[in-house]
Amino acid sequence: MKGMPLFNTMIALLLAVSSAFAQPTHERLLFSHPLNSSSSKDGIVLQNTSGVFTDQGWQSTNASSQLFITLPEGLPLEGTFTVNVSNFDPYTQNINLKQPIIDLYSQPCGNKDIYETDGAWFHLISGTGYLSGVPGEAGFKLWAAPRGVGSKHEDRVMQDTRWDINHTYEFKFVWSGSRLYFFVDGQLKKDLPYSGQIEPFRYIFLGKDNLIWGYTAQPGPIFSNMRCYGPGDAIVDNTPPVLESVTPVTQTQVLARFDEVLNVQSANLAGHYSISPDLAIHMAQLQTDQKSVLLSTDAHSESITYTLTASAIADTADPPNVLDQASLSYTWQDLPVSGISRSNYHLIRRSEGDSVYSDRPFVFTRIPSELSTYYWIQTANDDKYRANADFLSFYASEALHLIVAYDVSMTDIPSWLADWQQTNLIIETDDTNFQCYTKNVDAGQITLGGNEQSTSGSMYLILLQSQQDTGDRTPPAPPTGVTAEKLSE
Repeated sequence: MKGMPLFNTMIALLLAVSSAFAQPTHERLLFSHPLNSSSSKDGIVLQNTSGVFTDQGWQSTNASSQLFITLPEGLPLEGTFTVNVSNFDPYTQNINLKQPIIDLYSQPCGNKDIYETDGAWFHLISGTGYLSGVPGEAGFKLWAAPRGVGSKHEDRVMQDTRWDINHTYEFKFVWSGSRLYFFVDGQLKKDLPYSGQIEPFRYIFLGKDNLIWGYTAQPGPIFSNMRCYGPGDAIVDNTPPVLESVTPVTQTQVLARFDEVLNVQSANLAGHYSISPDLAIHMAQLQTDQKSVLLSTDAHSESITYTLTASAIADTADPPNVLDQASLSYTWQDLPVSGISRSNYHLIRRSEGDSVYSDRPFVFTRIPSELSTYYWIQTANDDKYRANADFLSFYASEALHLIVAYDVSMTDIPSWLADWQQTNLIIETDDTNFQCYTKNVDAGQITLGGNEQSTSGSMYLILLQSQQDTGDRTPPAPPTGVTAEKLSE
């Protein structure tokens, strides 16, 4: 009996150690994205470099492939990150000593600039440096730092693993405030100390991050179904979709926007929609954001108030929630553009002395006379850091002459603006000046990329006008690849 107190003490210590290393379970979904397009979802911004979006997800295709994901806000200091990975075999796909696969950062740099700060990060790295030496076997190094490089821990993991390129793996990382856990298909593969984190994760790199000194991406893997969870109970979705807005984008097209992702089959049935006074609906097509439906209709008339009714529209919950019926009224106006994707951007007229942005007091001090008849899409200066390729979209009812005016203090223009024609027109404000770039576009949906600036520069400006009003008298180019033959008499 004398040994019992010691035995009890040992049991208590073992239980305490077991409790300290027990990984938490997080069921409250905070953010998710299918990764099969660059479309923003719930404020998540995706920036693709040298990879491709497929129906299955984003694929790393070469040594420089990178998908940079910015969440709308930081994750909790205790949470879970999960992503599916297919077409994956590091042994056959290795091309370099070190190949980042999945990286989470608390700062957007994605490189060693974070080392001497209080920043948090972890890397899962593959490559020829993490082989067992047995043909066909390959694994990783897991490298984690909760608060600067002095807190870094690392270890090799799964080096003796054989991979099935036809299998879809679930990679999961859980951080508890004291440990970081790494799971593959629900099986714990490694945990490392991870205490002292004060900066939340917000930036995700799939494929290559921004580390240099020989780091490259692993070509081949396809990433999909990204999810971020936090503490708390799972959110049970028992609310049907809400019809948020109805916008006529052309005389024969109406865009209906809902508040959540829709079931494709229910959204694409034209019979689930009606317009009064009676206006025939010929086709319904769910858009890439999976929340908007474009309806093709008979021609609208001005000065008539129409009402769109949607019914039997389901979401993607299991089981699905179904909208019984909802209606919204709208009118059609013969304007050059409509259906602007950002709610705080508006089609207006501007002149000297008017406001430049919707969120700043800056005013125009000089607008060239050549631009006096143009419409403007008023932007917001807070968006100057946006970098996603599909930042802004709108519908053009006719062929347009577009102008994007870019801050002259910036040394580089956005990548998507590179093939636009630079003009000699300068717009001046009491904050900065803007260089005008032009492009002619056809009627239909127009998409513009983000401002792509991380400094103090200002957000770009947008001007537009019908091509019929620009005085363009340039004849079309002659056809190429055509030969003429003399007709026989």
